[in-house]
Amino acid sequence: MSKIKVQVSTKKASMLARDEIINTVYFDDFNVDPTGGTNWQAIADQVRNVFRDRPNLPGGYGATAKAYNMADAEPRPVKATAAFAISTTLTIASAPREVALCLSYYSERNLPRFRGRLYLGPWPGPLERPAQGYIDSAIIIADGLKDVGGPDVDWGLWSPTRNAFSKITAGWVDDEWDTVRSRGLRSTARTTFTTNE
Repeated sequence: MSKIKVQVSTKKASMLARDEIINTVYFDDFNVDPTGGTNWQAIADQVRNVFRDRPNLPGGYGATAKAYNMADAEPRPVKATAAFAISTTLTIASAPREVALCLSYYSERNLPRFRGRLYLGPWPGPLERPAQGYIDSAIIIADGLKDVGGPDVDWGLWSPTRNAFSKITAGWVDDEWDTVRSRGLRSTARTTFTTNE
């Protein structure tokens, strides 16, 4: 049985690795594959497709999904990579990259170490509250993740504290934005002033 970590990095305007927006999802593959092994490439491809094909959240920004075996020693080698290219013609105005919609989920009960979050973005245009279409888009991502790998693979969360994997059973998306400060770009210029009093 393989515990799978898939790291999804989404690009926006910058092509620098330090500016990528990162989300991590986990899966449990019960190795029912007749060949006896995890199909790492299929998992990476399907997660890439979930993030690429979501409505209302522009796929043209480009993303890469990298699959890892949690049983491997750190730094874990990449088992499979799946990507889609950033569009060279994308001209969608977006809210600041720190603005995210939080997809919250948990296993059985909403308790610490049994819950997790994905901070989804970037989103087109600044709105005071997320449009229902954006919320629906986040729910579609959850629906897509629960189907990755078919019925013999569970979407879940990994708790380092418990050293355990738990299957996701429920979740929600609020109609409020979250701010992820770590996703902000580094400044490239500074405009100064003086008061001359």
